[in-house]
Amino acid sequence: CDIIVDDLTYITEPFQRDGIVAQAVNQVVSEGVTYFTSAGNFGDKSYEGVFSGVTNTAVMPTGQIHKFGASPADIYQTIHLKPGSYTVALQWSDEFRSLGSLSGVQTDLDLYVNTASGFQLFGFNRSNISGDPFEICAFNVREETDAKFMVVRAAGTGTVRFKYIIFRGDPTIVDYQTGNSTIVGHANADSAIAVGAMLYANVPPFTPVWPGVASFSSRGGTATLTNNAFAVRNKPDLIAPNGVNTSVNLGGAQFNDGDTYPNFFGTSAAAPHAAAVAALILEGRKKYGLQTTVTPSEIRQQLVRSAGRFAHLPGSFSYEGGFGYIQADSAIQQIANAVPIISTLEAIVPGSQSGVDAFEVKITGRYFSPNSQIYVDDAPV
Repeated sequence: CDIIVDDLTYITEPFQRDGIVAQAVNQVVSEGVTYFTSAGNFGDKSYEGVFSGVTNTAVMPTGQIHKFGASPADIYQTIHLKPGSYTVALQWSDEFRSLGSLSGVQTDLDLYVNTASGFQLFGFNRSNISGDPFEICAFNVREETDAKFMVVRAAGTGTVRFKYIIFRGDPTIVDYQTGNSTIVGHANADSAIAVGAMLYANVPPFTPVWPGVASFSSRGGTATLTNNAFAVRNKPDLIAPNGVNTSVNLGGAQFNDGDTYPNFFGTSAAAPHAAAVAALILEGRKKYGLQTTVTPSEIRQQLVRSAGRFAHLPGSFSYEGGFGYIQADSAIQQIANAVPIISTLEAIVPGSQSGVDAFEVKITGRYFSPNSQIYVDDAPV
């Protein structure tokens, strides 16, 4: 296998370190496999911070409550919720028993969902001590409303970095909008090529002035624990088209694109497009005689070098648009310098008398370009 592509997200995979899946991705890439994965369809629906506890026994009799702002009264974060099903995953920087830690969690965080007036609706507060540092919070909303999230340290004293991501639902984080990256897990692995999404119609030449990343496409910027220090990785790597035609109806809304074919949306559609371009690069490098073995690093570099830049995003990289949007033609043009091959010669020589007379020769073959030069007896013709 030369190329692997997936569109999976494991919500219990560690957000802030490399878990089992991320380690597996790094391993296969080290063995010469190029790995693509969907960045995710979670936009910027996240919050990240360092726990700063205050005591408020009127609200929570035991433990401490995180204050989102500067005041001890800032213990709530307002979230606007539209009707639907919600899944929220809360994680924090602590030991994972499932990754081999003998001690497991030493600090236990919980997430509570309250009404706008502070009445507690849901409490996701299982004991995590000696286990893994995450809470999965699922609930349904029947009417559009404002809710208040509250994060509580039920046990332990650690000033831990924590993060929640809303993986399902239609929320708007109203205040304290910090740390809103949603590329986590193996999509955030060093060796993975994480692919975000943009509508195919926003790709030049269709819309040359304003190509834009889809609002649902997951943003990068997650702080990841590496060698006992937190560092932010450059994710997503690239952006690829979505909303494309397929022969299979995958459900959901369809795009008014002037035909009857079903459309395929999301980074689940974008990632295989990127992988397909990588397959063309792999084939081209071998076919044009450039090399017999193509490394994942070479494929990634070629995709990045040939990527189109987003005019509305600063610099050569951003946590929204990565290193740019994939351009298959530009990627292949970087290596399309193969030596021409002559397959056949066709010539009709006029007359049968000796002497000098002009005639035409028709040459067929492969890899000819306007700059190709024909030589006869070491002289150009």
